[in-house]
Amino acid sequence: MNYIIKDNHMEVVVSTFGAEMHSIKDNNLNYEYLWQGEEEFWGFRAPILFPIVSALKNQEYLLNGQKYSMPNHGVIRTNEFTGSQISDKEVKFTFSATEETKKMYPFDFKMEVTYRLENHKVYISHLITNTSTETMPFTFGLHPGFNLDDKLENSYLEFEDEKLISNVDLKDGFMIAKEMDYGVKNLTFKVDTFSQSKALVFGNLKSRQAILRFQNSPRTVTMNWNDDLPLLAVWAKAGAPFLCIEPWCGWADNYEDTINELSSKKGMVLLAPNQVREYKYTIDVA
Repeated sequence: MNYIIKDNHMEVVVSTFGAEMHSIKDNNLNYEYLWQGEEEFWGFRAPILFPIVSALKNQEYLLNGQKYSMPNHGVIRTNEFTGSQISDKEVKFTFSATEETKKMYPFDFKMEVTYRLENHKVYISHLITNTSTETMPFTFGLHPGFNLDDKLENSYLEFEDEKLISNVDLKDGFMIAKEMDYGVKNLTFKVDTFSQSKALVFGNLKSRQAILRFQNSPRTVTMNWNDDLPLLAVWAKAGAPFLCIEPWCGWADNYEDTINELSSKKGMVLLAPNQVREYKYTIDVA
Protein backbone atom coordinates (compact mmCIF):
# COMPACT_ATOMS: atom_id res chain seq x y z
CA MET A 1 0.00 0.00 0.00
CA ASN A 2 1.21 3.50 -0.83
CA TYR A 3 0.85 6.66 1.24
CA ILE A 4 1.12 10.17 -0.20
CA ILE A 5 2.29 13.42 1.36
CA LYS A 6 2.11 16.64 -0.66
CA ASP A 7 2.03 20.41 -0.72
CA ASN A 8 1.50 22.98 -3.46
CA HIS A 9 4.72 22.01 -5.21
CA MET A 10 5.78 18.49 -4.33
CA GLU A 11 4.37 15.02 -3.89
CA VAL A 12 6.13 12.15 -2.12
CA VAL A 13 4.92 8.55 -2.28
CA VAL A 14 6.02 5.96 0.30
CA SER A 15 5.19 2.25 0.28
CA THR A 16 4.41 0.15 3.34
CA PHE A 17 6.73 -2.47 1.78
CA GLY A 18 10.05 -1.67 3.42
CA ALA A 19 8.78 1.85 4.29
CA GLU A 20 10.52 2.73 1.03
CA MET A 21 10.02 5.96 -0.89
CA HIS A 22 8.61 5.36 -4.35
CA SER A 23 8.46 8.89 -5.69
CA ILE A 24 9.68 12.46 -5.11
CA LYS A 25 7.91 14.52 -7.73
CA ASP A 26 7.82 18.20 -8.62
CA ASN A 27 4.20 18.59 -9.67
CA ASN A 28 4.69 21.99 -11.29
CA LEU A 29 7.36 20.63 -13.63
CA ASN A 30 5.99 17.07 -13.71
CA TYR A 31 9.51 15.85 -12.97
CA GLU A 32 10.43 12.70 -11.03
CA TYR A 33 13.61 12.95 -8.95
CA LEU A 34 13.63 9.46 -7.47
CA TRP A 35 14.79 6.41 -9.42
CA GLN A 36 11.76 4.34 -10.39
CA GLY A 37 13.07 0.84 -9.83
CA GLU A 38 13.40 -0.44 -13.38
CA GLU A 39 14.16 -4.14 -12.97
CA GLU A 40 16.58 -4.12 -15.90
CA PHE A 41 19.04 -2.21 -13.71
CA TRP A 42 17.97 -2.17 -10.04
CA GLY A 43 14.52 -2.99 -8.69
CA PHE A 44 14.67 -0.87 -5.53
CA ARG A 45 14.30 2.91 -5.18
CA ALA A 46 15.31 3.97 -1.66
CA PRO A 47 15.61 0.90 0.59
CA ILE A 48 16.42 1.05 4.30
CA LEU A 49 19.42 -1.05 5.32
CA PHE A 50 19.20 -2.83 8.69
CA PRO A 51 20.72 -4.59 10.65
CA ILE A 52 23.63 -4.76 8.19
CA VAL A 53 24.82 -2.66 5.28
CA SER A 54 25.98 -4.32 2.10
CA ALA A 55 27.20 -7.93 2.35
CA LEU A 56 28.26 -10.58 4.83
CA LYS A 57 30.81 -13.16 3.78
CA ASN A 58 28.75 -16.09 2.43
CA GLN A 59 25.73 -14.17 3.78
CA GLU A 60 26.55 -15.61 7.22
CA TYR A 61 27.66 -14.38 10.63
CA LEU A 62 28.19 -15.71 14.12
CA LEU A 63 26.33 -14.63 17.25
CA ASN A 64 27.60 -16.10 20.52
CA GLY A 65 29.19 -18.82 18.42
CA GLN A 66 25.96 -19.76 16.59
CA LYS A 67 25.80 -19.31 12.83
CA TYR A 68 23.01 -17.32 11.19
CA SER A 69 22.28 -16.45 7.58
CA MET A 70 21.12 -13.02 6.42
CA PRO A 71 20.76 -11.52 2.91
CA ASN A 72 22.57 -8.43 1.70
CA HIS A 73 21.44 -5.21 3.39
CA GLY A 74 19.50 -7.06 6.09
CA VAL A 75 15.84 -7.80 6.75
CA ILE A 76 13.97 -4.47 6.74
CA ARG A 77 13.79 -3.66 3.03
CA THR A 78 11.66 -6.73 2.20
CA ASN A 79 9.14 -6.57 5.06
CA GLU A 80 5.72 -4.96 5.31
CA PHE A 81 5.33 -2.00 7.68
CA THR A 82 2.16 -0.61 9.22
CA GLY A 83 1.42 2.87 7.87
CA SER A 84 -0.34 5.80 9.50
CA GLN A 85 -1.27 9.09 7.85
CA ILE A 86 -0.47 11.83 10.38
CA SER A 87 -1.43 14.73 8.10
CA ASP A 88 -1.35 15.74 4.44
CA LYS A 89 2.38 16.37 4.89
CA GLU A 90 3.42 13.59 7.26
CA VAL A 91 3.22 9.80 7.36
CA LYS A 92 4.63 7.25 9.81
CA PHE A 93 5.55 3.58 9.36
CA THR A 94 6.18 0.98 12.07
CA PHE A 95 7.71 -2.48 12.00
CA SER A 96 8.47 -4.90 14.83
CA ALA A 97 10.55 -8.05 14.68
CA THR A 98 8.70 -11.21 13.62
CA GLU A 99 9.42 -14.90 13.99
CA GLU A 100 10.72 -14.85 10.42
CA THR A 101 13.13 -11.96 10.99
CA LYS A 102 14.35 -13.58 14.22
CA LYS A 103 15.43 -16.65 12.27
CA MET A 104 17.93 -14.37 10.51
CA TYR A 105 18.49 -11.80 13.27
CA PRO A 106 17.46 -13.13 16.70
CA PHE A 107 16.51 -9.86 18.38
CA ASP A 108 13.26 -8.12 19.23
CA PHE A 109 13.31 -4.59 17.87
CA LYS A 110 11.02 -1.88 16.61
CA MET A 111 11.66 0.55 13.76
CA GLU A 112 9.60 3.70 13.25
CA VAL A 113 10.10 5.69 10.06
CA THR A 114 8.56 9.13 9.61
CA TYR A 115 8.42 11.15 6.39
CA ARG A 116 7.51 14.83 6.59
CA LEU A 117 7.28 17.40 3.80
CA GLU A 118 8.14 21.03 4.50
CA ASN A 119 9.49 23.91 2.36
CA HIS A 120 10.44 21.71 -0.61
CA LYS A 121 12.33 19.32 1.66
CA VAL A 122 11.59 15.76 2.69
CA TYR A 123 12.51 15.15 6.35
CA ILE A 124 13.05 11.48 7.20
CA SER A 125 13.55 10.02 10.68
CA HIS A 126 14.33 6.41 11.66
CA LEU A 127 13.88 5.40 15.30
CA ILE A 128 15.34 2.01 16.22
CA THR A 129 14.37 0.59 19.62
CA ASN A 130 15.93 -2.50 21.17
CA THR A 131 12.94 -4.30 22.70
CA SER A 132 14.96 -7.42 23.56
CA THR A 133 16.62 -8.26 26.87
CA GLU A 134 20.21 -8.21 25.60
CA THR A 135 22.49 -5.76 23.83
CA MET A 136 21.65 -5.63 20.12
CA PRO A 137 24.46 -5.19 17.55
CA PHE A 138 23.54 -3.59 14.24
CA THR A 139 24.55 -1.25 11.48
CA PHE A 140 22.24 1.01 9.52
CA GLY A 141 22.24 2.70 6.15
CA LEU A 142 20.25 4.66 3.60
CA HIS A 143 20.17 3.81 -0.10
CA PRO A 144 18.14 6.36 -2.15
CA GLY A 145 18.69 6.42 -5.91
CA PHE A 146 18.16 9.58 -7.95
CA ASN A 147 17.45 10.00 -11.64
CA LEU A 148 20.24 11.56 -13.67
CA ASP A 149 19.38 14.52 -15.85
CA ASP A 150 22.36 13.70 -18.03
CA LYS A 151 24.96 11.00 -18.54
CA LEU A 152 26.83 9.83 -15.45
CA GLU A 153 30.06 11.38 -16.73
CA ASN A 154 28.26 14.76 -16.97
CA SER A 155 27.14 14.53 -13.34
CA TYR A 156 29.03 15.17 -10.13
CA LEU A 157 28.65 15.30 -6.36
CA GLU A 158 29.62 18.47 -4.54
CA PHE A 159 30.85 18.25 -0.93
CA GLU A 160 31.96 20.76 1.67
CA ASP A 161 35.28 18.96 2.19
CA GLU A 162 38.42 20.28 0.53
CA LYS A 163 39.80 16.80 -0.03
CA LEU A 164 38.02 13.61 -1.14
CA ILE A 165 39.77 10.36 -0.33
CA SER A 166 37.89 7.05 -0.48
CA ASN A 167 38.91 4.44 2.06
CA VAL A 168 37.76 1.42 0.11
CA ASP A 169 36.22 0.22 -3.08
CA LEU A 170 33.23 -2.07 -2.76
CA LYS A 171 33.34 -5.09 -5.05
CA ASP A 172 30.38 -7.49 -5.21
CA GLY A 173 29.24 -6.00 -1.92
CA PHE A 174 32.55 -6.51 -0.09
CA MET A 175 35.22 -4.05 0.97
CA ILE A 176 38.61 -3.93 -0.63
CA ALA A 177 41.04 -1.68 1.24
CA LYS A 178 42.16 0.85 -1.35
CA GLU A 179 42.76 4.50 -0.61
CA MET A 180 42.22 6.76 -3.60
CA ASP A 181 42.45 10.53 -3.94
CA TYR A 182 39.50 11.92 -5.91
CA GLY A 183 40.55 15.55 -5.80
CA VAL A 184 39.09 18.67 -4.30
CA LYS A 185 35.45 19.14 -3.28
CA ASN A 186 33.72 17.67 -6.37
CA LEU A 187 33.43 13.93 -7.02
CA THR A 188 33.31 13.39 -10.77
CA PHE A 189 32.62 10.17 -12.64
CA LYS A 190 33.76 8.30 -15.70
CA VAL A 191 31.74 5.96 -17.90
CA ASP A 192 33.29 2.94 -16.16
CA THR A 193 33.41 4.27 -12.57
CA PHE A 194 30.88 1.70 -11.41
CA SER A 195 31.81 -1.23 -13.59
CA GLN A 196 31.77 -4.69 -11.99
CA SER A 197 29.24 -3.60 -9.33
CA LYS A 198 31.88 -1.42 -7.69
CA ALA A 199 30.95 1.30 -5.21
CA LEU A 200 32.97 4.04 -3.56
CA VAL A 201 32.99 4.34 0.23
CA PHE A 202 34.19 7.45 2.04
CA GLY A 203 34.96 6.99 5.72
CA ASN A 204 36.73 10.25 6.46
CA LEU A 205 34.32 12.87 5.13
CA LYS A 206 33.78 15.90 7.30
CA SER A 207 30.79 16.76 5.13
CA ARG A 208 27.30 15.72 6.12
CA GLN A 209 25.95 17.10 2.89
CA ALA A 210 26.15 16.01 -0.74
CA ILE A 211 24.72 17.90 -3.71
CA LEU A 212 24.05 16.07 -6.97
CA ARG A 213 24.68 18.46 -9.85
CA PHE A 214 24.68 18.22 -13.63
CA GLN A 215 26.87 20.02 -16.13
CA ASN A 216 24.00 20.57 -18.57
CA SER A 217 21.02 21.06 -16.26
CA PRO A 218 20.10 23.42 -13.40
CA ARG A 219 18.42 20.66 -11.37
CA THR A 220 19.95 19.66 -8.04
CA VAL A 221 19.37 17.08 -5.32
CA THR A 222 20.78 17.95 -1.89
CA MET A 223 21.06 15.39 0.91
CA ASN A 224 21.93 16.18 4.52
CA TRP A 225 22.33 13.59 7.28
CA ASN A 226 23.21 13.47 10.96
CA ASP A 227 26.60 12.70 12.51
CA ASP A 228 25.53 9.18 13.50
CA LEU A 229 25.99 8.28 9.82
CA PRO A 230 29.74 8.88 9.39
CA LEU A 231 30.28 6.90 6.17
CA LEU A 232 29.08 7.62 2.66
CA ALA A 233 28.77 5.08 -0.14
CA VAL A 234 28.21 6.19 -3.73
CA TRP A 235 26.95 3.64 -6.23
CA ALA A 236 25.26 3.20 -9.59
CA LYS A 237 24.55 0.24 -11.80
CA ALA A 238 26.86 0.42 -14.80
CA GLY A 239 25.00 1.98 -17.73
CA ALA A 240 21.93 2.93 -15.68
CA PRO A 241 20.60 6.52 -15.49
CA PHE A 242 20.66 6.88 -11.70
CA LEU A 243 23.04 7.51 -8.82
CA CYS A 244 22.70 6.32 -5.21
CA ILE A 245 23.87 8.52 -2.33
CA GLU A 246 24.11 6.30 0.76
CA PRO A 247 24.98 7.52 4.29
CA TRP A 248 25.93 4.53 6.47
CA CYS A 249 26.95 3.85 10.06
CA GLY A 250 28.75 0.56 9.37
CA TRP A 251 30.98 -1.33 6.98
CA ALA A 252 30.52 -4.32 4.74
CA ASP A 253 32.64 -7.39 5.39
CA ASN A 254 36.12 -7.23 3.95
CA TYR A 255 36.64 -9.25 0.78
CA GLU A 256 39.23 -11.37 2.61
CA ASP A 257 37.28 -11.73 5.86
CA THR A 258 36.30 -14.99 7.45
CA ILE A 259 32.88 -15.34 9.05
CA ASN A 260 33.02 -13.76 12.51
CA GLU A 261 30.99 -12.50 15.45
CA LEU A 262 28.45 -9.84 14.51
CA SER A 263 29.25 -7.63 17.49
CA SER A 264 32.95 -7.51 16.59
CA LYS A 265 32.47 -6.31 13.01
CA LYS A 266 33.81 -2.90 12.06
CA GLY A 267 31.46 -0.01 12.78
CA MET A 268 28.90 -2.09 14.69
CA VAL A 269 26.49 -0.18 16.96
CA LEU A 270 25.77 -1.87 20.30
CA LEU A 271 22.33 -0.84 21.53
CA ALA A 272 21.40 -1.71 25.12
CA PRO A 273 17.93 -3.09 26.00
CA ASN A 274 15.14 -0.49 25.84
CA GLN A 275 17.50 2.07 24.32
CA VAL A 276 16.67 4.06 21.17
CA ARG A 277 18.87 5.32 18.34
CA GLU A 278 17.63 7.88 15.78
CA TYR A 279 18.99 8.42 12.28
CA LYS A 280 17.82 11.44 10.29
CA TYR A 281 18.33 12.89 6.84
CA THR A 282 16.73 15.38 4.47
CA ILE A 283 16.29 15.53 0.71
CA ASP A 284 15.99 18.94 -0.90
CA VAL A 285 15.22 19.06 -4.64
CA ALA A 286 15.33 22.05 -6.96
